Amino acid sequence: MDSNVIWNPPLSSPCDFRFCVKYFPITEPKSQQVLHVSLIYLVDSHEIPILITHLQDYVTESLTRPDPYSSTMEKRCYFFCSMLNYILIENHDRYGISSVLEINHDMMQDFFSDYALDIIYTDEHRTSSVVWRCVRVCTFTMRQILLKHRDRMALKLEDLLVPKQIHDYRGRKKIDYVPNFTAHGHDFVTTPIYREIPTEALELLISLAFKRAPNIVFALCLQAFAGLRPSEVCNVRQECSPLGPGIEFVMGSSNITYPQIDLRRELTLRSDNIHVGGIKKARVQRVYPAFIEAFTVVYEWHKERLAYRKFEEAYAPMFINRDGKAMTYDSYLYQFDSLVSKYFIPALLSSNNTDLQQYGQIIKERKLSPHALRHAYTVQLVLRGVSAAELMYWRGDSCITSSATYVANKGELTKLAKQVGADFTQFIVELGKEKRYAAASHSID
Repeated sequence: MDSNVIWNPPLSSPCDFRFCVKYFPITEPKSQQVLHVSLIYLVDSHEIPILITHLQDYVTESLTRPDPYSSTMEKRCYFFCSMLNYILIENHDRYGISSVLEINHDMMQDFFSDYALDIIYTDEHRTSSVVWRCVRVCTFTMRQILLKHRDRMALKLEDLLVPKQIHDYRGRKKIDYVPNFTAHGHDFVTTPIYREIPTEALELLISLAFKRAPNIVFALCLQAFAGLRPSEVCNVRQECSPLGPGIEFVMGSSNITYPQIDLRRELTLRSDNIHVGGIKKARVQRVYPAFIEAFTVVYEWHKERLAYRKFEEAYAPMFINRDGKAMTYDSYLYQFDSLVSKYFIPALLSSNNTDLQQYGQIIKERKLSPHALRHAYTVQLVLRGVSAAELMYWRGDSCITSSATYVANKGELTKLAKQVGADFTQFIVELGKEKRYAAASHSID
């Protein structure tokens, strides 16, 4: 039998072993490109690897073929390992199987039900979004295994996926395939990360960042004006980078100069090879035209700050820490959280605007994520009437599903948010110019 998908238990008890994921970010010497390598190992009770299963070659969460170097592969492998450990290790006496090929629908259903009801952290269950992602990963991964080993498996395709009629962003009917499983917990405690941010609050947040967190002001603008994800922000390089300019200003039609951000490859941006963050979709991202002026002013302000700071010239990252090395995703989250908790929330609660006061109460109870900036960017594009296909381009999405959902909910978004017009962008322009002027006056003195 194929050792890629079979596990023959050692002579000792199967409970002495478990499946785990080993993650290795590897840098190609010539290109400095980062490859994300995740391997599924079988380890003993002392965490010593016994064998590499090669199961990672099948792990995916859609009908598309697995991408072994995806930055999200590690998390997917964790989901699949959870199912393997549950069926083959923890419940070995119950199911009596020792091969991935012998897993059937009922075993998978048992795992998903228990996974949904499992208690984590203090008294909380996993959120529904996490549970359903686990269901998708395990289901589509077993489908990939089935496509190669159909004649030797207990499963059939109809055990895993069922057709469902849906409507695409143009309202046309189409058939999609969804997991043929249920995973309903009775006591889900769903506390999703909060993404909403009103226009007035966004203005206040960036204003406070200029004063209290200048190192991430331009990072916030990359999200609010170009729709970058937080981890993608950390991958941006300076124009002078030997690895190639991270931001360029290109002349487009109608003599408009467009800033564009190079996110085509994940590169090593630190001499210690620490991974700074992932790029979900490789692309060259442009700034939405209505935000170009505000974006450019803040960018020039940020460049002037970098001129007085030391950084690793071999990489020239756009965002650096106190040691001159590229800022990591974790560092960005920490600085954002500090800005929100120490300055943003108190400013909201002390505001004379009752709407801002109420918003301050909300995010005091619910964690605000930097993803809120990308969400705000998306909402503004929807309010400006962009189509789902256009939104997919400006957001840098791999598929149109998320964009179509936003466009379909335009009516609700209109109720919750107002369009960021000239007043807001002009506010950022004036604020950026003011900071540049202050910095220039200080350097002269």
